[in-house]
Amino acid sequence: MLKIYIDAATDTIQAAGGLLIVENGAQIQKQYCLTATENHAAEFEMLLIAMNWLLEHHKQNEIIFIYTDSKAVALAVEKNYSKNNNLTEALATFNLLITEFKMLMLQWLPEAKNKGADTLAKKKLSQLKQKNKKAKK
Repeated sequence: MLKIYIDAATDTIQAAGGLLIVENGAQIQKQYCLTATENHAAEFEMLLIAMNWLLEHHKQNEIIFIYTDSKAVALAVEKNYSKNNNLTEALATFNLLITEFKMLMLQWLPEAKNKGADTLAKKKLSQLKQKNKKAKK
């Protein structure tokens, strides 16, 4: 069984994501620069990154729980619908990818219980901001 925690951090011009993978008591931590800058879209982008990571590492036959603190993403997946046009394409991609998995469940959890992925995302965003400051000098 795998537990995957995802989160995104955004500002007005950039976004970063954190991916925390827990398998057999061991953790793998990943950080990503994201293309989406709107928060819900960035959170959905992290979901797709997590699913692609699982496929790349041949984990599709495992029992997988993906945890997100984004209610918008959890509800869009649950209802297979989103009013947010920014999520429509991501939801379609999710629906294609989910067919590759034997058992993958997405669950919402409170932000306070997603600190690992949250910290990874915020650290990466901070690194991006520092890099941009240096580039402007």
